[in-house]
Amino acid sequence: MRRVPSDFAPKTILVIQLRQIGDVLMTTPALRALRRRYPQARIMYLAEPLPAKVLEGNPVIDEVIIRDPSGGILEPLQTISKIRARRPDLVIDFLANPRATMIAFLSGAKVTLTYADNRRAIFYSHTVRAEGMFSGAQKFSLLRALGVKPDSETMDLDMPVPEAARDKIAQWFALAGLESAPRPLVCLEPFQKWPALTYPPEGFVKICELMREKWGGTVIVCWGPGKEEAARRIVEDAKALLVLAPPTDLHELAALYQRADLWVGVDCGPRHIAAAQGVPTFAVLGPSGDAWTPPGPRHLSVYRDDLECLPCDRRTCIEGHHDCMEKFPPEDVFKKLEEFWRRVERLENTRPLTKSVAKGR
Repeated sequence: MRRVPSDFAPKTILVIQLRQIGDVLMTTPALRALRRRYPQARIMYLAEPLPAKVLEGNPVIDEVIIRDPSGGILEPLQTISKIRARRPDLVIDFLANPRATMIAFLSGAKVTLTYADNRRAIFYSHTVRAEGMFSGAQKFSLLRALGVKPDSETMDLDMPVPEAARDKIAQWFALAGLESAPRPLVCLEPFQKWPALTYPPEGFVKICELMREKWGGTVIVCWGPGKEEAARRIVEDAKALLVLAPPTDLHELAALYQRADLWVGVDCGPRHIAAAQGVPTFAVLGPSGDAWTPPGPRHLSVYRDDLECLPCDRRTCIEGHHDCMEKFPPEDVFKKLEEFWRRVERLENTRPLTKSVAKGR
């Protein structure tokens, strides 16, 4: 690793992570560290429209630049023109795919930084070999070239939530009669766009029934675009009383999570939104590795422990059976969930009746 000179003082910094909600949230610990390292610099962030939403209101970012993926053949030139007009001195590319590499290479920046093991590393002035298991830690490790090291609070994720989103969810809670709902209040997020990462809905139905039977409490089934009917079926198929969440955008979803005591689901972007709101999370994983599990005792991912092929990090099972998800008994999942919840209760000493908004989120 070649260190950037210690007297390097960029006036303008560009951070690139074009896509995926979770990936963008994973860069927020590095953003805080960048602001501490260069308090006077202007920090810009290049992302695509949907993941850019989780950056709105982030106090360490001066400008979010939107790359429109539907912009046509002239879009790359338009994006590069926007970047060059802002004259970045430093570009940190957390994605380094062909498009991001082209943008970084043509940005005009003196220092461009990405991962050493990327096949396009030759197009950057400085590269760093990623360290750490957690994806947020791996992204943060790029800052070693700038003399930045993590501290004990480094890996917290940030996603500010506007007051309007909190007000809308408060109104829904009142209309749904949930203001004094039995605790714990659990938000279930059972959906993933990749079939290999999806736990069977009937398995989540059983887990919800067990939560209600053993704990009482309240379970809210959350859903995203195109998943309302599937979420409704989970609510209708369960013998226990479940609550169907209202339609939400990303900020409203975060506001809903702020009221929860526990998040349960699969490996997906909403898990990281929940973690950014300080909510304990429990995820059922199949092929995914632990790189996406937030560190610390308030977060847990569980796998079938009798399959040697895990984790494979594949979106399609090379064995053709998806047994890691399809044959992971919900009773086994719930046993691990109950052990986790007891641990969280011991850590927090009590089940909170309301969630405060931590760290200005």
